[in-house]
Amino acid sequence: MANGGRGDAVITIEAEKTKRLLHPLAGNESCCIFRVPRCLAEIHPKTYQPHIVSIGPYHYGNQDLQMMQEHKQRYLRDLLARTQTTGPKLDDYLQAVASREQDIRDCYSENIKFGSSDLVAIMVLDGRLFNWSAESLD
Repeated sequence: MANGGRGDAVITIEAEKTKRLLHPLAGNESCCIFRVPRCLAEIHPKTYQPHIVSIGPYHYGNQDLQMMQEHKQRYLRDLLARTQTTGPKLDDYLQAVASREQDIRDCYSENIKFGSSDLVAIMVLDGRLFNWSAESLD
């Protein structure tokens, strides 16, 4: 039902009361990660698909990228082994990311299909990959 023509009008159609793909904050400042629109991706499919590594949840689970997923696990394992006596533990990383989970979800234009623990794990693995890459440049 419309609200009389005001600028913030919302029309509700019963058939559309399904799970939404678009995140409620899409378009806000916090929302900065978007999926390439299908119409563009279909023109040059290889241009918009990761070939070696995926970062974040959009392409997670793609079997073509599985080898790099295994490298991410190895990088994290190696980091934890190097810092086991003085550095943060895996739980410290998981808790730090979990405390920002909603902020992470708000960055994406679409609702993320992963549950809390899976999204946190993906972000810890991918975040450590970036950190490891930066450390190797020093």
